[in-house]
Amino acid sequence: MRLRFAGRCRVCGTELPAQVEAIYERASKTVRCLTHVEPYAVAVVAEPIDIGTPGASARREFERRKAGRQRRVRAKHPKIGGLLHALTDEPQSTKSWDVGTSGRSVKNGSAAASMSWPPTASVCCTTVAFQDPEPTSITSL
Repeated sequence: MRLRFAGRCRVCGTELPAQVEAIYERASKTVRCLTHVEPYAVAVVAEPIDIGTPGASARREFERRKAGRQRRVRAKHPKIGGLLHALTDEPQSTKSWDVGTSGRSVKNGSAAASMSWPPTASVCCTTVAFQDPEPTSITSL
């Protein structure tokens, strides 16, 4: 490209007057002579990408909310705050962050663990019935 302004080659240091053909590098806002057509490679050290642990940010949010609630209860009720915190459950908004830490895994062998997904569907006329793989229960819509 033709330079609009005079510059200096970043490789060899040659003065380049305005209106001369040269290569302008946007990233570094520098120019190069046409004799230096190949860009000089910069040694890039490939660092491994840390993908983290699934659910780690949800765990941190849960811990932050839990600690904040405990701090508020203890500040509001200095003498019995610890007891109140121990006897009451966490609000649902806090519990949901705890559930988010485990992702889609099922905890403590709950009823959801025994269900298979997707359920098999049988269609008869306009009635759709979903049933368990074992013929123990049929739920009609």
